Amino acid sequence: MKIFATGNVIHLDKTSKINHVTLARVVGLINLGSNNGENDFGWCGLKAVINFNDLIYILDFPEEVKITTNDNIIVTEGITAWHPSKYDLEKFDLLLFDTDNFSLSP
Repeated sequence: MKIFATGNVIHLDKTSKINHVTLARVVGLINLGSNNGENDFGWCGLKAVINFNDLIYILDFPEEVKITTNDNIIVTEGITAWHPSKYDLEKFDLLLFDTDNFSLSP
């Protein structure tokens, strides 16, 4: 299954900020800790990582979500209450990003 989301984002390099993206593919998750001051992003918690125009962004609270099968058959769309969880890693075949060097965890 694949998941797509829309909302406010920040680029992983912390310099390129855009305010909002339309539906973009969720490719991973990143844990930003329990305090906004723990990282350079100023956000905390488990966040979705999206690929938007071949660039990687961290997505703050998703505004809308669409879930499809791997064959792009829409399972559901218009979900407004999705919050990323560690169980989504396997469910949607997502990668786990590391906050220190933005490398992918093994």
